[in-house]
Amino acid sequence: MTPIGTNYALILQSGTNQVYTQVQQYLNCECDQTDECTSETFIDLRAIVGYPSLYNITGFLYGCLSIEALLQSSLQCFYNQTCIDVLNRYLLAASYFTN
Repeated sequence: MTPIGTNYALILQSGTNQVYTQVQQYLNCECDQTDECTSETFIDLRAIVGYPSLYNITGFLYGCLSIEALLQSSLQCFYNQTCIDVLNRYLLAASYFTN
């Protein structure tokens, strides 16, 4: 199990004190079968006026293992000024809400 729970999730069974693990899935790919499962990364922009609720960070993937997802990512967003502007506004808004 990864520290950020990208390959397995801990589930607390309702009404009991029992905890069990659940395999994570990414686009019909299960993490107990392969570490190479990935999916596109989206961020929630509802806090930023003028943007749709979900924004696809082009070229960024997440999945079972962070390093596998990073190695499969093209990082295309870093070559697009609009994408960088959206990320910048998102990060500034996120830091405003956490401070």
